[in-house]
Amino acid sequence: MRFVDRQQGFPASSPDEISIFTWNLLAPSYDDDGGLDWETVRLPAFRRWFEKAAACDVICVQELDKALFAEELHNMLAVHGFEGVVQDRNTFPVVNATYFKTSRFQTTWVEHRSRVLLCGLQLADGRELCVANAHLEAGPGAKNEAQRLSQLSSALKRMRTHAAW
Repeated sequence: MRFVDRQQGFPASSPDEISIFTWNLLAPSYDDDGGLDWETVRLPAFRRWFEKAAACDVICVQELDKALFAEELHNMLAVHGFEGVVQDRNTFPVVNATYFKTSRFQTTWVEHRSRVLLCGLQLADGRELCVANAHLEAGPGAKNEAQRLSQLSSALKRMRTHAAW
């Protein structure tokens, strides 16, 4: 495993490496206290960060506001060779999304869970990577901790039903 200073550019992966970038976007629709303005502060910052992250192989985002940013994010990443899977949560406006470089991967399966988006991504040599893009229940206390553990356990159990390495 290699860690990279996020203030620097992200280097491209070598053929025997896979790089993953993950980010909770903190959906603007959840901002009740009038935090940073979406149009003038957050959106320009996201554009800069995703330009840096374009060297990565897989990009996972949580709290993607479908109405506000999903199409723009898709278009920004498509220019860099990414295809994406956006979580299907029916009419729920905030979801997880997993983007991957089509030059390295193809989708073999996708499973949409309430808090987790599971994807099988196959490499050219036939090996399969399973990506569990999770946005677990928030909050302190034993009840919420138990809920997070249950959500993660369920996602891992579902992952095992697929033949990922």
